[in-house]
Amino acid sequence: MITTQTLTDVNGVDVVAAAGSSDWTRELRIALAEREGAIVPLETQVISPERYAVERHLCIDTTAAGGNASLLATAE
Repeated sequence: MITTQTLTDVNGVDVVAAAGSSDWTRELRIALAEREGAIVPLETQVISPERYAVERHLCIDTTAAGGNASLLATAE
């Protein structure tokens, strides 16, 4: 059985899949939330294998330009 300390320490994990009691999966969620870095989802649905795909997003913060994206577009 995976321990919460393992989830806190291990690197290179994109998603965690676990099925068990709600108390145990709650502990896993808390351990994942305490990690530094990227969010690691916990998948508990045994019948939804399509949810094992991990999607990444990139956001460009334009607040430094006052929220006006056209100011960034004119910079060289």
